[in-house]
Amino acid sequence: MKYSEIIEIEPFFDSTFNMTEEKENYWKQFITNEKFESNLKEIVNAFTSLTGDQHKSIWVQGTYGTGKSHSTAVIKHLLSDDLDDITDYIDKLANPQLKGMLINFRKKERVFPVVLKGTYSIVDTEELKYTIQRAVTQQLNDAGVNITVKSDFQAVIEMLEDKKFSSFWESMLKNELDRYASSIDELKEALEIGDVNVLKEINIALKKSNMIKATPDIKQWLTEVMDALRKQNVADYLVIF
Repeated sequence: MKYSEIIEIEPFFDSTFNMTEEKENYWKQFITNEKFESNLKEIVNAFTSLTGDQHKSIWVQGTYGTGKSHSTAVIKHLLSDDLDDITDYIDKLANPQLKGMLINFRKKERVFPVVLKGTYSIVDTEELKYTIQRAVTQQLNDAGVNITVKSDFQAVIEMLEDKKFSSFWESMLKNELDRYASSIDELKEALEIGDVNVLKEINIALKKSNMIKATPDIKQWLTEVMDALRKQNVADYLVIF
């Protein structure tokens, strides 16, 4: 008898899980186990605990192919999808206490997920801030969510559209920004797609000219975004995966 006569791979099997290009409901193929459920319980505790020492970030580490992305996607969906869409997976959980915790949490609250994937040339806190802002803004837009909290990209775009700064931008285009764009429209386009290098160069020049348009630090900015999501009843938390 051949192994292929005993066991086979499902036709929908995917050897790599991409959180930014998920197949519909493929996350539900993840087979839960005791360790995963223990970790999931701690994650739910991070939201529901009344003590601050439980409000921690979660770090998942493992070698290639061990299911980090797939398990993380499961957590993302359980925290953010409509409860009716995840009940069938919650029913598969072996831990009855976890089931109750998760259902009670999701009946009252929801997470808005932001997924960051890939290698970023983050060399300082400024680039980290811009990278996070770009991901949050783009994924809110993709979800059709409009908030008034501005990112650094949006703040500079407003300056580009303000005629009183025209001479400043013309000078920048001839000097510091000549390798990035040849017109204000091209600069605006670069900022709209989230070009971090262009934004850094612009902010350096703005600081030199005492024209700082930067938003608050990333922690405060994310807090303001989360407050806006709560006011619009979009979500109670924002989580970056």
